[in-house]
Amino acid sequence: MVSIYYKKLQNKFNFLDIRMNPKIFIYFRLISTIFIFILLLFTGRYAYLIAPIGAITYYLLVEYVLIDVEVKKKNKRLEIQALDFFPIFLLGLKGDRNIKKAIELTTDIVDNELSSEFKKVLQDVDMGKSLEESLRSLDDKIPSIYVSNIIVSILEANRYGNNLNETINVQLDYIRDESRKRVLSNYKSKPFVLAIVSIIFVFIILIIMIFLNYYL
Repeated sequence: MVSIYYKKLQNKFNFLDIRMNPKIFIYFRLISTIFIFILLLFTGRYAYLIAPIGAITYYLLVEYVLIDVEVKKKNKRLEIQALDFFPIFLLGLKGDRNIKKAIELTTDIVDNELSSEFKKVLQDVDMGKSLEESLRSLDDKIPSIYVSNIIVSILEANRYGNNLNETINVQLDYIRDESRKRVLSNYKSKPFVLAIVSIIFVFIILIIMIFLNYYL
């Protein structure tokens, strides 16, 4: 169980290109949780309730806030950028260009984070790595399943000479569908979020009024 969590955490670090042993983060979260618990013990009358609740909340949220949120942001960025990058890559394959030449052409035209990652692939190849090895290293840093599928398709095409048009366009269609779903979901959730915020605001105002009436 511990090894599975360790591997998942390592994958997240790879996605964010963080060169850190997961054990360091695990120890940091544990030690900082103990520190927060001790700190909250001095908050006052209800410290015996506040301290454990605050410490547990921190322990459960710290990984999500510091890592998971950033992974989700990168996932969305790369998927949006893939819609610009890979159509040009497919055009670059025309005229009997090989995959390496198509990547070079595309990275010269497109300037975004995904393009920068492919530039690193080219740099690795220039340093002596094989294109396949460099693309596999890139795949380890891609949180998006759709972009990852495209990279795997490029790897297979580089090895067996497969045609990439259909496989890449299918994945790009999935990305477009997911983008539309996210936009629609955000649009539908706005009224609900506004209602929750309004209720919380009214609740806070009522608490303040009760407090003022009681102590003044």
